[in-house]
Amino acid sequence: MAVGIGGAGCNIISWIKERGVAGGKLVSMNTDANHLTISKADSMILIGEKACQGIGCGGYPKLGEKAVNES
Repeated sequence: MAVGIGGAGCNIISWIKERGVAGGKLVSMNTDANHLTISKADSMILIGEKACQGIGCGGYPKLGEKAVNES
């Protein structure tokens, strides 16, 4: 299993899937619901629904930490 967290992590997961790398489940986790919709992961998890309201944490580490703790 490989888990991509945040925008860059989700992009890597999509990159791996597009290249046909096999052998495990691919999961994307993000505070941005729109970015998750374009992910090619097998499973997608929206974190921090209350803290970020699905629009992402905007690169603010403290808000990202709050989102992770919430979820």
